[in-house]
Amino acid sequence: MRVLDTLHRYSAKYQGVSFRTKNNLAIELKISRRTVIRACQKLESLGIIRQHDMKRKSDMKQTSNAIVIQPIQQNVTQETKK
Repeated sequence: MRVLDTLHRYSAKYQGVSFRTKNNLAIELKISRRTVIRACQKLESLGIIRQHDMKRKSDMKQTSNAIVIQPIQQNVTQETKK
């Protein structure tokens, strides 16, 4: 939950999109980078976030990934009464 909360706080430019690196998340939360990676993988498997690989246009090398917090979709069921 701490990783998700931090991603949320760093998604100011585009709502729900964070470009914060996993290294910086780990440093800020005082946990290992590997723990951040596992937390992000778990959040992604639950459908809470999506991770997108980003590359620079100039040299096509890896840069920080975009992590998108998925909107909550509520299932509304209506029961019909007879």
